[in-house]
Amino acid sequence: MSSLSDTARSIEASLTSRPPYCSGTLPVPPEQLILFYDIGGSTARKLHLSDSTPEELDKLSDACEPATFGVNKENVYDESYRKARKLDIQNFATLFNVDNIGLVDVIRNALLEGEDESRRIKVEMYKLNVYDSFFKPHKDTPRSASMFGSLVVVFPTPHEGGEFVLKQDGHEWEVDFARMISDTVQQPCIGYVSFFSDVEHEVRIITAGHRITLTYNLYF
Repeated sequence: MSSLSDTARSIEASLTSRPPYCSGTLPVPPEQLILFYDIGGSTARKLHLSDSTPEELDKLSDACEPATFGVNKENVYDESYRKARKLDIQNFATLFNVDNIGLVDVIRNALLEGEDESRRIKVEMYKLNVYDSFFKPHKDTPRSASMFGSLVVVFPTPHEGGEFVLKQDGHEWEVDFARMISDTVQQPCIGYVSFFSDVEHEVRIITAGHRITLTYNLYF
């Protein structure tokens, strides 16, 4: 019997006419864009991610710690490779819910093209990141054999630059979240990109502002 990771690879291989990712924007009720965070047992702070000031975002960034990244099943910190900050899940809370806005269905239909409709997709929140610089090309380290991909949600905080670039087998795709989110002015929206675990990706330099993201691990 093939493993779950083999199943994920076979699904990906069958989608030869499409790139190994999906991306877009989705409208979100304003109340789902509220973030509560603390660090070191301090009083929790409240931040409206759809209506935040640069000073408030600076405070969030200051509350974060330097972000590591996975290499050969180990977490590594290297500012020459990645310059971003993070909050682990025990240090923040949000009402944002990927199921409530239909994002899991989007992943199933757009990334997996409806394959294995009876199989449940488990979406596990991993961390919050604050980007005000860059993240060089890398591949995510699967947390288990059942992990098949990642989901990155980008909140509507003003920023410039920071294109999200995906690469596989000599092909390259670029997702410009700064432009996508700025084009959705009628209602608060989040940006999203979901991709298979073997896809190399990077975040180019943020030239202004802060990009706030939630990263999720995707499992069968």
